Amino acid sequence: MQVSNVKEIEIYCQYCKTETRMSVMRPGPSSDSHWLKCKQCSLYKLINVNELTEMGKKQAEIKKKKLANSEQPVTTESVPDYDARRTFLKGQKLYHPGFKDCGTIKKVSQGSGDFQKILVKFEHVGEKLLVQSIS
Repeated sequence: MQVSNVKEIEIYCQYCKTETRMSVMRPGPSSDSHWLKCKQCSLYKLINVNELTEMGKKQAEIKKKKLANSEQPVTTESVPDYDARRTFLKGQKLYHPGFKDCGTIKKVSQGSGDFQKILVKFEHVGEKLLVQSIS
C-alpha cells in the first residue's frame, strides 16, 4: 500500500485525548515521515511512513471484516435524521443532513434549559457536540 493511497487514518490524538480521524497531509522533514492533521482539533502529528502504511493496511482489513460481518448496512433510510427538537439515546445512530454523515451517540449530558448535549461520533467528520430537546 502506497502512502498516497492512505487519505485518512484513525489514530490517538494527544490533544483530544481520544482515538480520532486524522488526514494525511504532506511529507515530513525526512523521506520516511508524513504529517497528519487531526480532524477534531487541527493538531499536526509527525508519523513514520512504515507505521502509517501498516496502520492503513490494518484499518483496511478491519473495514473489510466489518462489511463482511454486517447483516444490514447502515443507510440514511435506516437511521433517523438529526433534529434538535427530537430526543436521542446513547448508542443510537442518527444521520445529520448538514454533515451528510451517519454517527453514533457516545454521550448524553445535561445542557441548559430544555436542552441536553449529545456527543456524536460521525463516520467521516469525527466527533461533534450537538443539542437535543428533553421534552
